[in-house]
Amino acid sequence: MKFVLTGEKCTFFMGRYSQDEKRQQYLNHLASTCSLKLPAILMRNEQARVQELTRQGARSIWQQTLFCTWTADVVGERKTYPLSKVIDFTKLYVAALKENRGVGEWEKGGVGEEKLINVNNA
Repeated sequence: MKFVLTGEKCTFFMGRYSQDEKRQQYLNHLASTCSLKLPAILMRNEQARVQELTRQGARSIWQQTLFCTWTADVVGERKTYPLSKVIDFTKLYVAALKENRGVGEWEKGGVGEEKLINVNNA
C-alpha cells in the first residue's frame, strides 16, 4: 500500500454472520408464484437446504471494513492519490451537511477554497 504515507495507519475489520432471510423470502416467492408443481417442490427443498446450511454456519455473509488515518498536507491537498480524493470529497460533503445546505454543485474559489452551492436555491 504505497499510497499510505509514513505515520498513517490502516485497520482492517472482518466479520461473518449467518443470515438467510433474503434468500428464504426469494425462494418462497418463487415457489408461491410458480404454476408448475415440480419446480415449486425443488424450490421448497432448496429452502430447507439453505436453512440447514445457515444453521451449520456454512452459509455466511462476510463483511470487510477498512479504516485509515490521513493527515492533510501539501501532498494530500494535491489530490493525486485516490484516498485523498475520497477524503476531500467527504470533507466537503460533511461541511455542506453541517451548514444544512443540502447537496448541490461544487464551486472552486481561490487556493484551498471550495464550497457547495445548493442548486435547489439557485
